[in-house]
Amino acid sequence: MEKAYHFYFKGMVQGVGFRYTVKMAAFRYGLSGWVRNLSDGRVEAFIQGDKTDVLELLDDLKSRFGGYIREYTMNETPAVAALDDFEIRF
Repeated sequence: MEKAYHFYFKGMVQGVGFRYTVKMAAFRYGLSGWVRNLSDGRVEAFIQGDKTDVLELLDDLKSRFGGYIREYTMNETPAVAALDDFEIRF
């Protein structure tokens, strides 16, 4: 069953390839959504797909960027039917 999750990542997550890594992992797991930098230094992401795949993506990020992510929040949210790709937003 497809679920959607809204993330906020805090720490040194801008300028280190974080958004690109999220996008590539989303493709690898067949997830849709978007990721973007925020003006306050956080990174925001909306990721939807199978919950197991979303959690695998999160584990990949924590493994690769564990030293950069100081904290994150993850909230379940309604899925968006029209969203079928993953993009980096500016």
